[in-house]
Amino acid sequence: MDSEVNTKSTFPYFQEHFFTQYSVQRHKLSNGLTVLTQENHELPVACLYTMYKVGSRSERPGITGISHLFEHMMFNCSRKFGPKEFDRILESGGGHSNAYTSRDLTVYYEDFTAPLLETVIELDADRMGWLNLSAETLKSERSVVKEERRLRTEDSIHGRLEEELYAASFQCHPYRTPIIGWMPDIENISLSDCKQYHKNYYAPNNAVLVLSGAFHTDPALKLMEKYYGEIAGRKTSQPPLTEEPPQKGEKRITYRKQVELHNFIVGYHVPGIGHNDLYALDVVETILADGESSILHRALVRKKAIALYVYCDFTWHIDPGLFEIIVQMKPGFTSVDGEQCLEEELRRFSKNTVSRSDLNRAKNILEADFIQSLQTNNGRAHRIGLSEVLLGGYQKMFDPIAGYQKVTVEDVQRIISGYFNPDNKTIVWLENEFFTAESAENT
Repeated sequence: MDSEVNTKSTFPYFQEHFFTQYSVQRHKLSNGLTVLTQENHELPVACLYTMYKVGSRSERPGITGISHLFEHMMFNCSRKFGPKEFDRILESGGGHSNAYTSRDLTVYYEDFTAPLLETVIELDADRMGWLNLSAETLKSERSVVKEERRLRTEDSIHGRLEEELYAASFQCHPYRTPIIGWMPDIENISLSDCKQYHKNYYAPNNAVLVLSGAFHTDPALKLMEKYYGEIAGRKTSQPPLTEEPPQKGEKRITYRKQVELHNFIVGYHVPGIGHNDLYALDVVETILADGESSILHRALVRKKAIALYVYCDFTWHIDPGLFEIIVQMKPGFTSVDGEQCLEEELRRFSKNTVSRSDLNRAKNILEADFIQSLQTNNGRAHRIGLSEVLLGGYQKMFDPIAGYQKVTVEDVQRIISGYFNPDNKTIVWLENEFFTAESAENT
C-alpha cells in the first residue's frame, strides 16, 4: 500500500504573489537590447545576468568550442579595462562573477553589493561593445580550455561517456559536437574567427539583460542607456541547421580505457522546447532517479545491489535533445548486468501503472526545487532570463509548474513506452581496455 504523500500544491498561492512581490518590467533600448528589471530591497545586494542567444548549436565544423572559448575571452581586456581587470574591480567591491556555456546559450552573471551597480553595468557594457581580442589573449585562454577539456572530458568518466553518446546519437544536428569543442578545432581557432564571432553574436539585439535586487528602476535604466546605448545594434545570423532525422534502430558503442569500474550511459531522443511532453519527461526523470527512494535507485543500488549509483539527466533544449540515464557498476558487475537490470525496470515501469505516491512525490520535488531556486536575486534573475529567452517571455516562467500538475499516470506510461524504446536508443559502454566479451561471459 502506498504511503501517504502530501498532494496539495503551494503553486497557485506562490504564483499569485510572486509577480506582486517581485514585479518584473521589460524595457527595450533603441539598439535592440532587452532589459528585464526586478526591483526589491530585501537586502542591499543585486545580480545582473547577461544571456547571449548563442551556444554550441551555432558553431560550424572547424570552430567547434568557440562559444565556450569566448566565455573565457570575455573576462579579459576591453576598451576601458586592462587584462584581468574585470574580476579585480568586481571582487574589490565585494562582488563576484561567473559564466557558463550551453548548447543554446552563453550566460554571464555578477552578484554584487548595491553601490557597485554602475561599475558592473559599465564593465559588462564595455566587453559587449569593445572587447579587445589579441593573439596573446587567445593563446592564453586556448591553453586554459585545452586543459579543461582534458580534465572534464578526456579524464572524466561522465564527460567521456556523454561526448561519445552525443556524437553517436546525432548524425547531422550540431548537438552532436561537444560544448567544449573537439581538440583539433580548439587548437586551430584563429584570431580572425574570434573577431568575426564577437561581431556576429555579441550584439545588444542578440542579448537579454536581467537585473534583480536592490536598485531603483529609473536610475538603473539611465545607466543602461548611458553605457549600452552607444553600442550599435547589428544584424546577427544563425547558421542553417539540419533537422535530425528520426533514429530507426538501436546504436551501441563500446569505448575502452583504463577504468576500475564498468560504466554506461543510455540516451533516448526527446522533443525540444515547445512540446507538451517536456513536463511529463521532467516528472519521469524525477520518478526514475531523483533520490534514494526513486525507482532505479531502489532497484539497481539497493535491491539488487549491482550499481554504485544511477541517475538521469534531462535538460530542455531549443531543438530535440536526449534523455540520459547514467550508471556506474559495483566491483564484480559489468555493463551487461546493469543494462539488463535497467531494461527490466523500464519494461516493468511501462507495463505497470506508476503509483500515485511516486507521481505525487515527483511533482512535489519539482515544485519545491523550482520555488527554492527563486529565493535569491541570482536564482530569480536566472529563471526570469531563461524564460524570456527560451520560453518566449518571462511571464511563462511558471508554465513548467502548471504543466507538472497536469501530468497523469497515463502520461508517464505513454512517455516510457513511446520514447524509451530500442529503436530510439543509443548506449555507450565504458569498459576497461583489457576487458573482452569473453571475460564478460566468465564474469
